[in-house]
Amino acid sequence: MDAMGMEYTYLLTSQLDSQRVYYEEMIAAAADKASTALKSMDVANAHIERLEARLRDCLEEVRRLKGEGTELKARLSEETKAHERAELKLTKLGETARTWQKELKEERILSEGLVVKIKALRRENEGLKSEKGELQEQNQDLMFMLENMGREDIKGGDLGVSSQAKTQRKKGSRLGKD
Repeated sequence: MDAMGMEYTYLLTSQLDSQRVYYEEMIAAAADKASTALKSMDVANAHIERLEARLRDCLEEVRRLKGEGTELKARLSEETKAHERAELKLTKLGETARTWQKELKEERILSEGLVVKIKALRRENEGLKSEKGELQEQNQDLMFMLENMGREDIKGGDLGVSSQAKTQRKKGSRLGKD
């Protein structure tokens, strides 16, 4: 049994060597994989760190933009209210302008009527002045006649009515008819 034991030992040793080589290759492959994975992990960690930094920057930018958005919304609200107030003022001013235009038109019509009335009153005034002048002349003639009636030198004769006085009387009688 000694040969058989030797053969068995040789077979067992060769099997063990074969397994050892196999496992050493597997360990070497696993070590290579682990080394590659470690390098990949280092690259991934560096990439993650860059992404985390970028994420922090983006989050900060988002916070800043949210703040600006809130500020812009407030400004927009204020501008909208100001725009509405301006439109209301514009509407009121438009109504006021239309009212003023209407009043101006009425004033113009009234002014035109007054101008016509003034012209008519001026013509009437001129007519009355002319009539007053004529009446004053007649009054002077009559006063002259009345003064002369009491005078002795013209008693018994013609009343001293001159042709001019007769003309005045005729004019007076015409004016009284008008």
